Amino acid sequence: MRIPMMFRWPGKLAPRQDDLLFSAPDIYPTLFGLMGIPDLIPDTVEGANFANTINGIEGDDKPSSQFYTFMPYGGQSYGRRGVRTDRYTLMMDRKIGKPLTVVLHDNQQDPYQMQNIAEQNESLVHQLVEEELMPWLEHTGDPWRPTEVPANTANAYT
Repeated sequence: MRIPMMFRWPGKLAPRQDDLLFSAPDIYPTLFGLMGIPDLIPDTVEGANFANTINGIEGDDKPSSQFYTFMPYGGQSYGRRGVRTDRYTLMMDRKIGKPLTVVLHDNQQDPYQMQNIAEQNESLVHQLVEEELMPWLEHTGDPWRPTEVPANTANAYT
């Protein structure tokens, strides 16, 4: 996350910078928007068209977070999910028969993400899960949920 996204289109886009929380699913609809063919973006696309923002035009609703996902091959109900907001990065890892791992970083106080502050900030973790992560999971149809999976259910999921 937070890998810089650069658009270069001489004569079409003026140089500028923005702190937009832009994610991989936003690339396709934004490129279509920049090319002037937003009508060809299917309704089923998970990303958003940020062509106006890229062009320096106000009006796009900027997201409050970016969605992070890493799933093992064949196990979309497992792996890691998380969100990045303008201030925090939350990551949760779900494995069969293991406790849920939670990592929280305050990117303003700890920009290199050296300190996991999840244990001291349970209410903030809960808030980020409810207000940011769960809406992303619902929006993308992701079956992953922030719950532990008992070891005796392993065969039911494989």
